[in-house]
Amino acid sequence: DGGVVFARGSGAVSIIGSTVSGCSAAGGGVVRAYDSGAVSIINSDVSGCSAGTDGGVVFALDNGAVSIIGSAVTSCSAGSSGGVVYAFYSESLSIAGVDFIDNGAGRSGSVLYLSSTPSSISDASFTGNTAGDDKTIQTDKPIDWDCRLGSWMPTEGAFKGDFSVPECNLCPAGYYGNRSGLTNSSCDGACKRGHFCPKGTAEPLPCAPGFYMPVIGAASAESCLPCSPGTSQSTAGADRPCDECPPGTFADQLNATSCTDCPAGRFCPNAGTIQPLDCAAGEYQNLTGQAACMQCPAGEFQAERGQTACDTCLAGGYCKATDDCGGGFTPCPAGRYNEKMGSSSPDACQKCPPGTSSPITGAVSSETCARCRAGTFGGKPGLSECTDCPPGSYQNDTGATSCRDCEKGSYCAKGASAPLPCDAGTYSDKTDLTAASQCTDASPGYFATTGSTQQTACAKGSYTNETRQGECTACSAGTYQDAEAQTACEPCEAGSYCAVGAAAPLPCEKGSYSRATNLAAASKCTAADPGHFATTGSTQQTPCAPGSIAP
Repeated sequence: DGGVVFARGSGAVSIIGSTVSGCSAAGGGVVRAYDSGAVSIINSDVSGCSAGTDGGVVFALDNGAVSIIGSAVTSCSAGSSGGVVYAFYSESLSIAGVDFIDNGAGRSGSVLYLSSTPSSISDASFTGNTAGDDKTIQTDKPIDWDCRLGSWMPTEGAFKGDFSVPECNLCPAGYYGNRSGLTNSSCDGACKRGHFCPKGTAEPLPCAPGFYMPVIGAASAESCLPCSPGTSQSTAGADRPCDECPPGTFADQLNATSCTDCPAGRFCPNAGTIQPLDCAAGEYQNLTGQAACMQCPAGEFQAERGQTACDTCLAGGYCKATDDCGGGFTPCPAGRYNEKMGSSSPDACQKCPPGTSSPITGAVSSETCARCRAGTFGGKPGLSECTDCPPGSYQNDTGATSCRDCEKGSYCAKGASAPLPCDAGTYSDKTDLTAASQCTDASPGYFATTGSTQQTACAKGSYTNETRQGECTACSAGTYQDAEAQTACEPCEAGSYCAVGAAAPLPCEKGSYSRATNLAAASKCTAADPGHFATTGSTQQTPCAPGSIAP
């Protein structure tokens, strides 16, 4: 037994600053000690050592203290228990500054198997170690773990998997541990009111100013409740709801650390104000941090909300009564003006004179009263706008107080500044027409020029056979018309000719004749043959009498 050292009833055994590799024995792959002094492995690297039964590195029975310090133990194993240390009824086991990596045991305790042996472990890590029952450490006596504050470890029994010291098991979120030697996940208890405890907390952390936590067990800063609008909290670690902002102050956001003074022109009337209120029209406040606004004094007004001062009643309007000035300045209505300041009655607003108007409210001068434009009139004082002349009338002057009747031969639409003549082919002798369609159409045989007051008969030598004509048509060549107001021309007569626009047939000249009724000129008459003659207007030639000739 004891792959390097076998000690029975001997003194202390120490392995210091050594590299030990590949050692093996039936029990205690490096050291097997019975009823001996202390066994120490210090500042050494131990790897690949094994035991057929127990204690892949150290087997200690009824022995003194066993310690492994500042070393690394890798890939050591035992066929049964204690892949690194098997200690039975020994004085103690101390582990400090040691990494245990990939060690194993066939049955139990891939690193440590301790029976009736108290132990202490500090600054150590257990990684990748395996055993038949998955136990990394098996002990029936307490282990003194050097865990950091904010963590815990059970003191005896089975320890499985990977773990390290001083990290140990971190206190869960919502709990804290500010003492060493904590043995369960409750650590020192639930996080205090007004605080929060993330995983591994040693001392509860206070909720920040602007937040509070009224219950225990908060797990994170996000668990802290923000001050609601209208409240604030200036200190950290508050465990009760935040304080209401006093009158004259406000808080318009979550998690306020202090309340803000109400600005000038506004007021905060109640405790817990979230948003300042504007001073009403007719009120003002020139100070900050106020719970109420003040009424405008007599002779002043304020038409806007949220103001820090009032204004004197100005020209262009009035303040209805002294005690109501604060209610607002009332401007003169359109069609009126007031050139004076300090007025208190609507009577102070003067009316624009007849023939003028003003669309402006609050006018301060009579110059705003403009003369009515052409086509309109102002029949009474105080008009905001002039009135269009009604249909059938007009006004060509400015500043008029009435309109004129429309003229004959014309029509006047609404707002007319001048009469418009009836169209050619129409006429009227009335003075109240409102549209061109109301002018009368000229009859067949008659015509009417633009702006006519009556229709005119077509002259002789002309005609029209349609209504609404602006002129008559001349009779065509070969026709004539010897009467007025006719709708057609007559064919020319035999023995005559008719030029364009003829009012009567003209006879063929002496020595010519014609039986036709459509001749347009004298040249169209037929000359008499030799031996014949024709008198003026003849319709045929006549033979010369016996004893006479016509060369």
